[in-house]
Amino acid sequence: MRFYHVSPELLDVVKPTKTGRDGIAYACVSTTVEQAMYWAELLSGSRHIEVEDFVIHEVFVPDAEYVEDCLGHYRFERRGRMKVACDVCPHVDVDGEVCIFAPATVVRAFRP
Repeated sequence: MRFYHVSPELLDVVKPTKTGRDGIAYACVSTTVEQAMYWAELLSGSRHIEVEDFVIHEVFVPDAEYVEDCLGHYRFERRGRMKVACDVCPHVDVDGEVCIFAPATVVRAFRP
């Protein structure tokens, strides 16, 4: 499956670096380019982040790998549904995220 990760720097691999209240490390990805572009724009307007040009990374996650699908919400609000990556449907709403728990290889990167 292909997902999209937004970062202030160019990456070769997206690694789980956020830690939830449960102590489990994860990385946030989106299901569509449009959702990633929304996050790049939102983050570049943040007064807490001094980066204006974010990079969108298209990452590959094996179909059988378990991810957490937080449809319409975020993991810090409440846990999502665990499912294999190939069962994740594109999020229609820009709110929400998919959490990955293993490093994901970047297949291409671009600026919005």
